[in-house]
Parts: sequence; C-alpha cells; structure tokens
Amino acid sequence: MDPATRRAAGEAAAVRALALPQLANARTVLVYAAMPEELDASPLAAALRTRGARTAYSRVCAPGGLTLHWSDGDDLEAGPFGIREPAESSPKADAAEIDVVIVPGTAFDESCRRLGMGGGFYDRLLPRLRPGVVTIGLAFDEQIVDEVPTEAHDVPLDLVVTPTRTMKRPT
Repeated sequence: MDPATRRAAGEAAAVRALALPQLANARTVLVYAAMPEELDASPLAAALRTRGARTAYSRVCAPGGLTLHWSDGDDLEAGPFGIREPAESSPKADAAEIDVVIVPGTAFDESCRRLGMGGGFYDRLLPRLRPGVVTIGLAFDEQIVDEVPTEAHDVPLDLVVTPTRTMKRPT
C-alpha cells in the first residue's frame, strides 16, 4: 500500500472509531504505535487527546511482558522489534486506569478474534485489565479473514474497526 492510501485508511478508521459510543466518554486509552503492516492508530490517538482523553502506550519490559506509560506519542523511540515505544523513564500507567484499549493485529475475523505477531503480548496484557475495559482492534479491510485460528489463551476483542466496517463480537 502506498503511503497516501495507508494514511487515508488510518484517518477513515479513526472517524469510524470516534463515532462508537464506547469511545464517547473514554478518559484513558491505551493505543499502539503501528508497525508498517498495521493500520496507523495515530489519527485516532490524536483525536482522542483533542477530546480530552489521556493516551498510554506499551513498552516491552521483558520477554513477553509489557509496561504501560502515559504519552502523547511524540516521545516514542525505537524499541525491540523496531516498534516505537515510550522511554523507560516515561510516567507509568496502571492497567487499572485504562478505559479502552486499541489493539493492533495481523488478521481479524468477524467474531472479533485477532491474530497478533506471535509474541502473545496482548493476550497476556488484556486479562490484566479491569473488567469492563473495551477492546477495539484497528485493521485494514484487507486484514479481515473468514476465520482466525485461536487457542485457549487467545483473547477476543469487543469490536474491530476498519476504514469501511465495524464488527462487534457476538454475544
């Protein structure tokens, strides 16, 4: 995908996500810094900050572990795997403070299951969050597949948003 198409997709997904009632009153949102194959979450993060939400980003702290840090996204630096993350000295966020998590992935399906990069970082993080936290995957339309293979430890999301669709996990 060329940069203009990628940018337009990120902006369209942000507009769609911002219309969700689950984001209307979000005060604290964990977002991600996109890798080249992921939908850019920065337009959504910027719009949420404009609404008054505080944003946090994850930082790899050990094999398979993440810490959360408050950031406006401007202070991110290259970390393991080339993923941009907050500096270790950034103010830490407690998982209990997070209202909404914007989750990256490689593939998603209409049942809001996701396939990550294989490290299990989010599958370990999501159960640490307080009950009721809303989880939203952001994806290109091309990342939606018929069925994502899952294992017992895989955590489905509440919603998946693409530039053209919003999918909700079946109840």
